[in-house]
Amino acid sequence: MNSFDRKVRRAARLETGTMPSAVRTMVLQTLAALPEKPAVCRRRRASRILAALAAVLALFIAVPNLSVQAAAAMREMPVIGGLIDVVLVRNYLHRDGNHYADIQIPQIVVDAQDTTLKNAVQEINVDVEAITSRLIQEFEAGAAAIGEEGHTEVDVYYQTITDSDTWFTLEVLIYYGSGSGSSQYKYYHIDKETGRLMQLSDLFQENSGYVQAISTHIQEQMRKQTAAGEAVYWIDGEMPGNEFHWIREDANFFFADNGNLVIRFDEYEVAPGAYGCPQFEIPREVYEDCLREDYRERNAQKEDSVK
Repeated sequence: MNSFDRKVRRAARLETGTMPSAVRTMVLQTLAALPEKPAVCRRRRASRILAALAAVLALFIAVPNLSVQAAAAMREMPVIGGLIDVVLVRNYLHRDGNHYADIQIPQIVVDAQDTTLKNAVQEINVDVEAITSRLIQEFEAGAAAIGEEGHTEVDVYYQTITDSDTWFTLEVLIYYGSGSGSSQYKYYHIDKETGRLMQLSDLFQENSGYVQAISTHIQEQMRKQTAAGEAVYWIDGEMPGNEFHWIREDANFFFADNGNLVIRFDEYEVAPGAYGCPQFEIPREVYEDCLREDYRERNAQKEDSVK
């Protein structure tokens, strides 16, 4: 990536307008993937790229966030679709020489007539508001206490992971930095058929052994990656007293496009911080026998649809 591309990416990251996270992510990923070009070509293209980028950002910043009602109406547009299921209702932005915060506060939008999803959606919105409000208070208190003697950073971003006929998943990423940094994810899942807010344990039969089955498979993946020199995990005596043995019953998860379960860990939970937030895709055959019957059928249908 050249210096021009880096400037545009930084400008997009620091944009104070209410840009939907999914759009922000696409813009940044596109900029990161731009190939190097000769300087002359870059100068010729610069004004056109900036004009086009500004037009795209203006469209996505202004229209969906005029109001929650406007965003809900736009959900029916075939091109945008699930992008408008979650809207950015507030963006707390603070930056000075020592302290930086970019905290996005999303809200899930559903049809007012959809009573099935009403309670789950309200619970998620209330929880997200509580978490982001707490982070803002902690950031302001920490920045005031540290002053110019140190640096702090808090970032909160979100994106829709799944929005199918039967399932919805919202991902919220929280990054906190003060000297060193750490990241953690939070996932919210709604079963659209029942309207229930779901956790990992809700997918499985009681006493089915899913924790052991999934944990054993994750350990196998960890050992293969370690043997290949791809990563280091806290297993097999690597971190006595803090080794990974079992996933939590409410472990972070989401579904891959092929229907497989993906388990995600927070930074420093199972590995050194250099390896970020590791995630492991679990093939269906590992946990299929443990699933509740209704989810076993759905999982099979999902697998058939991607073949």
